Amino acid sequence: MDTKTLPDRFGEPAILKAPYDYYSQLRDEDEVFFSKALNAYVVSRFADSEAVLKNIAVFVNTPPTNQATAMAAYTERYFKLYDEAGVPRRVPVLAMTDGNLHLRYRELINPRFMPSAIKRMDDALVGVVDGLIDSFIERGADGYGSVELYREFALLVPLYFFCDTLGVPRTHIQLMQDAGAASIALVTGGLLDEDGRVAAHLKLIEFAKFIQENIQRLRAAPDDSLLSHMIHSETRDGDRLSEQEVISMCATLNTGGNETTTNGLGNTLYAAIKDREILQRLADNRDLIPKFIEEVMRFDSPIAAATRWASEDAVIGETRIPKGSCVHVRLASGNRDEAKYSHANEFDPERSNVRNHLGFGHGIHYCVGVHLSRSEIRIGLSRLLDRLEDMRLDTSKGPIEYAEAGMVHGLQALPITFRKRPDRPATDPASN
Repeated sequence: MDTKTLPDRFGEPAILKAPYDYYSQLRDEDEVFFSKALNAYVVSRFADSEAVLKNIAVFVNTPPTNQATAMAAYTERYFKLYDEAGVPRRVPVLAMTDGNLHLRYRELINPRFMPSAIKRMDDALVGVVDGLIDSFIERGADGYGSVELYREFALLVPLYFFCDTLGVPRTHIQLMQDAGAASIALVTGGLLDEDGRVAAHLKLIEFAKFIQENIQRLRAAPDDSLLSHMIHSETRDGDRLSEQEVISMCATLNTGGNETTTNGLGNTLYAAIKDREILQRLADNRDLIPKFIEEVMRFDSPIAAATRWASEDAVIGETRIPKGSCVHVRLASGNRDEAKYSHANEFDPERSNVRNHLGFGHGIHYCVGVHLSRSEIRIGLSRLLDRLEDMRLDTSKGPIEYAEAGMVHGLQALPITFRKRPDRPATDPASN
């Protein structure tokens, strides 16, 4: 099919909120689609997505510094904002790097995100989750209450826990949230105007100043926090990270961890609460929760896309990709590909290949915090089921809608009503 006949709808709010029908059209009608709105080639099929993510020699993660549309997070034209503010310019780290540089960062923090390390955090995570539930469980009368579960729970679980794990106070929760949103927005810089891109960088500068203050504190008094670990630990290169690298690591971890888990937890809670039968099955048998979460990650992926850059002239299928081009791997579209999954557009936690999805990426850049994200979502849902019953969508607040976002996919709000369950011990299943 001539790609010029397929409309570019990536800048339309309705598509950003509900993209799946459009993704289906892309998969059916166009192998690879060039979006002017994104200034990027869009890959929508599972097989093509997997191939691009595996081909690390040709499709690299390190972004150019001369882009303000396809990628505006590391663009030279905004360096002066950081220089004027007296903070280090943000540099690519972790998932925005390749080769030995990627290993420099990933190997440094990997021990903190291994399954055994995450398992040791379970009690602390339960404490965070229960503290948030305590803040709303007594609302209303006679045990009945209501809560906006996205803003008051799904958003705060990863933010609170990230602050605690990183080793910074919870006093700047709104800044952490805003900085994460700014980073995500800059990845699809073409969907922002120039004022919007500048505003996003200014928010990241404010975040950098906050991290700078905590770096100074932890240089003088090291502790067991993740931030202290990044400051004081030796890298594979035999040195320590610079302040610039540490700040950039914090910004990247804040974005990746919080956005993935916030939207993943929100989408999981929505999938459970909107279906009374599923909710009851999960309440009766917590062993079903891990597979349920994996199907949400496939069916309603919290991370919509991953970006890559063509390091040389390349071909995807029959489409030529010029050197230097941005490629958007639409993970959420690949996860709905009928060529990969039977009844792909149906929610089925019992499908045989439930964990074989792109929800956490693929290949050497597979999400470093995947075990923590799964744990936060699992424990968040489990403790709600332990402490609340008769959870229902609060239809008096209007329909549930998704936010307009190019790189992530999550709710605007999740208002529910509930009844407080008589006190009972936690029944969270073992992590797997």
